[in-house]
Amino acid sequence: DAEAAIQQLTVRHVSAITGPDLTDCTRAVLPNVEAVKIPLISPACTQPDITVDPKSHEVYRYIFRAAYIDASQGRAMADYALKQLHVKRAAVFYYPDKTYAQGLAEYFRSAFAASGGEVPVYIPVEEVQDLTKYLSLLQRENVDVIYLPGYDDWTIPAITLLRSHGISQPLLGPDGWNGPKMERDVDTSYLTQVYYTDHYAGHDASEAARRFSQAYYEKYGEWPDSYAALGYDAFMMTAEAIERCQSAEAPDVARELEKTIDYDGATGTISLDANHDAIKDVFIMTFKDGQPELAATIPKDRQTQ
Repeated sequence: DAEAAIQQLTVRHVSAITGPDLTDCTRAVLPNVEAVKIPLISPACTQPDITVDPKSHEVYRYIFRAAYIDASQGRAMADYALKQLHVKRAAVFYYPDKTYAQGLAEYFRSAFAASGGEVPVYIPVEEVQDLTKYLSLLQRENVDVIYLPGYDDWTIPAITLLRSHGISQPLLGPDGWNGPKMERDVDTSYLTQVYYTDHYAGHDASEAARRFSQAYYEKYGEWPDSYAALGYDAFMMTAEAIERCQSAEAPDVARELEKTIDYDGATGTISLDANHDAIKDVFIMTFKDGQPELAATIPKDRQTQ
């Protein structure tokens, strides 16, 4: 497991650790990493309490991330919905037993309301089939957009159910939607007016993204997804920190990682803030002919409210 892996790496006296990706795994190794004083950079964890102690509010000295946090992507999607889709009334359905979904639901609602929108429908839904109970409510409340924060195992069935019942309003979601999986598993006719936040916008996003994507394709015979791109950026941010400080000692690498500014990565230009969180643009993805495509880029200065 993750804790055992950290112990093995400690014995090997590594300079830094890339991963884990998953929030629960990362949270489990926090005490060990802080105790042994080896910097860990998580490629894809987005929950805020990975880099900051939720009780003391102190920043973990040796924990970093390459991904933006959930507050940023929730606010970015609210910004896009209001300013680009020109909607005013939103419904939010979220899976109640996932901290990820709960947090995103609140970030989106708060940002949407703060910018003049209304959220008359805000409902936890554990069983996807229960969404059918609220179809008439959407009509009565004149809802013109629906936000579905959650992972693909919940949201793909939710999208299929809503579209199969004639719900045509734009459907919005977070990075957990997993665009490539949706491309494979969702009927193409259901992917119209569907938008989600993501960290990687494909090989056309920037020159750095093109270089990474081409190298990845030549190595593995397929195009990379967001996890691959974030993993690459996490590793290269660490490598650049080691090169800058000219030291392989873990505390030196940690101090240098804190100074990361304008790293030009596959997932965008990244700077780390005082909380060791990645400050970067958020990509809004949609689907064209059933394939993920960049719809908009929400700059970092429009993600704070």
